[in-house]
Amino acid sequence: MSLPGGRLEGAALNLVRRFASDGECLAVDCNPDGFSGSRWSRYAGNGCDASSWPATRELHSAGLLKLNKARDANLYALEALNSCLVPDAPIVLFGANDEGIKSVRQLGAVDFSVVDSLGHGRLLRGVRKPGACGRPEDFLKHCEVLLPVAGARRWASYPGCFAQGGVDPGTLLLLQSLDCVGAVPDRVLDFACGTGVIAADVLDRWPRADVEGCDYDAVAIAAARVNVPRGRFVVGDGLSCVSSGAFDLVVSNPPFHDGKVRSHRVWMNFVAEVRERLRPNGELRLVVQREVPVEGPLRDAFSKVERVIATPRFGVWSAIR
Repeated sequence: MSLPGGRLEGAALNLVRRFASDGECLAVDCNPDGFSGSRWSRYAGNGCDASSWPATRELHSAGLLKLNKARDANLYALEALNSCLVPDAPIVLFGANDEGIKSVRQLGAVDFSVVDSLGHGRLLRGVRKPGACGRPEDFLKHCEVLLPVAGARRWASYPGCFAQGGVDPGTLLLLQSLDCVGAVPDRVLDFACGTGVIAADVLDRWPRADVEGCDYDAVAIAAARVNVPRGRFVVGDGLSCVSSGAFDLVVSNPPFHDGKVRSHRVWMNFVAEVRERLRPNGELRLVVQREVPVEGPLRDAFSKVERVIATPRFGVWSAIR
């Protein structure tokens, strides 16, 4: 169970306390001074830069991996970690019981066994198998999506992307509401863009528009760049990652979870800040579940607020600066 310079499981316990992001991994080496290594996460935020695949070319002697909330993303994360490890390197997988850690016995070609408990979670240990590891393109998958203007389109996605890379009911309702947008926008932002569904529909409607998208998931951004080559897409957690200047239209189906926990943090920060990124008479158009208390924060930030579509599950709101 031990490695020179300290226990791998002890290092994992420290990392659980410090870095709890889903799908995050750390490839480490042991030395007399402790552990050093390369950190990778597909998700931006919490002071962590994100990328779709680890950039390091150095191979390390051990790996630590946080279980991802999206089950199909765990194999992607494991192969990303494997790309940083020497053959036969020990791997510690950690996560909460309600995230599914208790049911994990095998992931890819790695067999895991329980080595420690964390109260409401577990540490599992396995060994990186010899042989070539996967590459990002091995996980690229295609499906068909139906967009209101363009109709059927071939669509690229990766494991763990929102709505499995497709069009969820809330986003579809939001896209249908764009029929009643007034003036043709010159510059549009798709906030929390995922694989680029909204950005694609915006360009179908207004081909001359300058469209930018942002999302905290670097893997989803990689798919968006394939799906919408005319758009510009950036990775980041919030509006600070977006290019300077104001927009005529900001469109969003914002996230309502922080990891596995339901949270209002992202959309409330977004609503509070987005007014300053709109031109005079610019519009925010977003979709939320009916129970989300979005009207009050919208009226605090905007003078003209209207719910333009309501269904039993969703509401589409318009807020004009």
